[in-house]
Amino acid sequence: MNRNINFDKANQLLKLNDVSSKIRGLNILFDSDLDDRRHLLKGLFNSILSEGDNYLKYVLIGLLAKKKLSEYCPALISIAGDRRLPRYIRTRAIWSLGEIADNEYMVHILRLIIEPYEDIIIAVRIALAKYKEKVLPLALNFLKNPELDLETRKNIIGLITELDIDDNLRFHQLLKFLNSKQEEERLIYINILNDLKAYHLTSKFEKSFGNTSINRTYSLENILNGFKENREKIQQIINNINKIDGQVALKLIVALKKIENDDYSLLEKLIFNEENTHITGMMVSLLGLIGNKKVFPYLVNFLHHPDRRVRANAVESISNIDDIDDDKIVELLMPMLDDFDNRVKANAAKILWKIGGLQMLDILNDMLMNGEKWMKASAAYALGEIGVYQVVDILLSHLDASDIDVKKNIIIALGKTKESDIIPPISSIIMNDEEEFFIRRISIEAIINVGNKEAAETLLRISKIFRDDPSIFELAYEGYRKIVS
Repeated sequence: MNRNINFDKANQLLKLNDVSSKIRGLNILFDSDLDDRRHLLKGLFNSILSEGDNYLKYVLIGLLAKKKLSEYCPALISIAGDRRLPRYIRTRAIWSLGEIADNEYMVHILRLIIEPYEDIIIAVRIALAKYKEKVLPLALNFLKNPELDLETRKNIIGLITELDIDDNLRFHQLLKFLNSKQEEERLIYINILNDLKAYHLTSKFEKSFGNTSINRTYSLENILNGFKENREKIQQIINNINKIDGQVALKLIVALKKIENDDYSLLEKLIFNEENTHITGMMVSLLGLIGNKKVFPYLVNFLHHPDRRVRANAVESISNIDDIDDDKIVELLMPMLDDFDNRVKANAAKILWKIGGLQMLDILNDMLMNGEKWMKASAAYALGEIGVYQVVDILLSHLDASDIDVKKNIIIALGKTKESDIIPPISSIIMNDEEEFFIRRISIEAIINVGNKEAAETLLRISKIFRDDPSIFELAYEGYRKIVS
């Protein structure tokens, strides 16, 4: 009789509109024996789980776990994976699934570990801990997914290390898993275990794989002992990669180790499959610093990469490769003077000057005389990057160029030489009212670059002449003050 009274009272409370009354009704129901009424309550509970107030839903989820009502696991899985719901509801559903501990739903809980939210991941790890050793093969199988990122792998390994199971079982299952992996991937997992401070496991793996597979032989410091030059720059590049992506860094460490045995296969695979162009750019620099002729074909492929940083690094790296025919390098790099990126052009110009010397000046002079517009502009830019005294006469002989883009590059290039000889002809451009204002502005900047006493006196004189022209006066006078300050 008392059971009926409780049930009727709960029903009355659940029919009221306010949430607090409904919560009281739910608590009364769950304090009763539900066994013979579960089929009657199914519609009510499903309605609350699918459409009810969030706090009421939160309370009901906890009560379902308390009574271990496994028939509601599908609904709880749906709630746990619904990103439209507040995370406190989702984490409550995950926790409840752990309390109910229905083996059928372990894999559904585990899949939630790819979520980007720490509270969801913690809830998953707590829930799955209830399943103990049953989770181990499931988690290891899930790790076979090649699409998992490094952080997710770390979360799964963290779950495995937390399981309240026999440590020998954990070790042997992990050992079997690691034995199936390539050397570089094995290293990744062992480093994850080190990050998680699971030293009791890594010490055992050292006995199985040998200390050299885990610790210092694969460290950068030891690998760099094999490179006699540019070690500091190589270390800098790898440090940058470490900051970006630990998994890429670890694979690169193993790739470098393989190079010691004249095996470039892993490095080639890594560099051509990397989607992050920032990392690709650093690895292209690394190829050049290695300096081996075998990397030359790879660098040639990157000369026309869509990312300008990668192209610029490829140009620079080519200059570090020994025993490449100079004519071949000139053939490859001359077209790079037409690249739209300044750094690509500058790197090409410097390398070509280093190879060709005065002959390169003749080539660039011919480009200025006979080339089409953008070839002339690129030649002027390259001469500015070379910046030696001999380029001044070449550039001054073309200062009257009719094309404004070519003229702009010539003036900028003259400024880069920092030679006093450029001051009189550049001053004439500033004094000419018919010149475009931006040409006069970069002419003032070119004189500022010279930066000596003559440049300062010239700018002061120009500022006095243009007292009634505020735009020229301010640029010239500020330039004068910049030099003398």
